[in-house]
Amino acid sequence: MLVARPSKRSRTELAGTDSRFDILAGERVLGRLSSDRKTLGASLSLEDQIYIVEHTRSPDRYALKDADGRVLALAEQTGEVFQISRGEERFRFAKGRSRLSFDLKAEGSRKPLGSVGQRGFWTLKMHMDLPDALGAPFQVFLLHLLLVLIAQRAGRLPDM
Repeated sequence: MLVARPSKRSRTELAGTDSRFDILAGERVLGRLSSDRKTLGASLSLEDQIYIVEHTRSPDRYALKDADGRVLALAEQTGEVFQISRGEERFRFAKGRSRLSFDLKAEGSRKPLGSVGQRGFWTLKMHMDLPDALGAPFQVFLLHLLLVLIAQRAGRLPDM
C-alpha cells in the first residue's frame, strides 16, 4: 500500500498553487506528486522516473504520460466519476463506501479492487490501498484525480 503525506515547503515555495505530496511505500520515500490546482495537471517523480498528467477541458479528460510522452492511462470525468482506460483494461473510479475515499472497480465488476483516500477525518495522509500489480504511477494518478475532486468540492475550481 502506498501512502501520500504532504511535503514540506521552503520559504520561497509557500505561495505555490500546487499541492505537494511525498509518496511512501512503508517508510521508504518513492517520490513526489505535485498537483496543480490551476491547470489540473500534475507531475510525478517516482523512483527516478518522471511522469506527467495533462488535463483537457473538452472533453474533461486526464492523461498519464511517461517522460517520452507515451500515454499510460486516460481518465474521463463525468461529475464525480472517472471512466479510466489503461491499455485494454477499463476501470470506474467513484465514491466508495466511505465519504473519505473512492473505490476503483474493473469494468463490469461490483467488487472494488481497492480504494484511494483518507483513512480518517483528522489525518492529512492519503492511502492508496490497491494491488501492487497496478503499479505506483497508476496509483498516484488515481490520487491526483481524487485531489481534483476534493478541490472541486471545496469550491476552489469550477465544476467540470
